[in-house]
Amino acid sequence: GATIGVISNSDVRYHDVVRNLGLSAHLDFVHVSGETGWAKPDPMAFEEALLAAGRLRGETVAAKHAVHVGMSASNDILGALDAGWSAVYCGDANMQIDEVLSLPRDQIARLADKLSPRLS
Repeated sequence: GATIGVISNSDVRYHDVVRNLGLSAHLDFVHVSGETGWAKPDPMAFEEALLAAGRLRGETVAAKHAVHVGMSASNDILGALDAGWSAVYCGDANMQIDEVLSLPRDQIARLADKLSPRLS
């Protein structure tokens, strides 16, 4: 089966949020940048998650087998794609367009380059 975890740009209090929402039983790991030192979109945030999944599974997990679901074009989608993962956007479409358009031109170009092979 799948190994399911969270990668969050937050501090250690996020563990309390996950527990209070009753999500702990459904997650294999929770990585918060306040503990790992790596925040999305840094590829190391995603690499740390792959290492955690690999430890749990007892085998190396390749980025090409990982999917990240997120709400931020720059942190979640571009970060995951840059790390070699697949990515799924799950937020407000209007907010997504506004966020993408507010990115620096080089990031918009990278996002377009990474998404175009997946769209054809």
